[in-house]
Amino acid sequence: MISGASKELHEARVDAAIELLLAKGVKPYESYSLPQRLLRFCGYSTRPMYFLHPVWFGVQVGILYALLMTLAYAILGQEISYGIALPIWSVFFGTFMAIFFKRRREKLDLPAWEDIPVKDPVSVDVVNK
Repeated sequence: MISGASKELHEARVDAAIELLLAKGVKPYESYSLPQRLLRFCGYSTRPMYFLHPVWFGVQVGILYALLMTLAYAILGQEISYGIALPIWSVFFGTFMAIFFKRRREKLDLPAWEDIPVKDPVSVDVVNK
């Protein structure tokens, strides 16, 4: 977990990143997804999806896809195919989404996570790290 002052700085950077995405025309549910909002409500904030490393983003989306498909199969009462199909589709979907968000990030001309200017939570000076 992040320590006190750096946690406040992280929260300020997350807020600044969300504002930046909204200013660039990204929809609110796309700039900070529902799972991320739930995590933040529980006290653990994460970077917006556009600022995650593509590999880490692909892994998260692939795992989420696998969980949702497993839940859908269970609700429908169908056999859950854990064999080879679900992992392959999860990797494919995660990779596709990682490429999509990486290209979209380049198109929106977003700065790196560390380069997002934020206001220091303690003072009103602008801090870049």
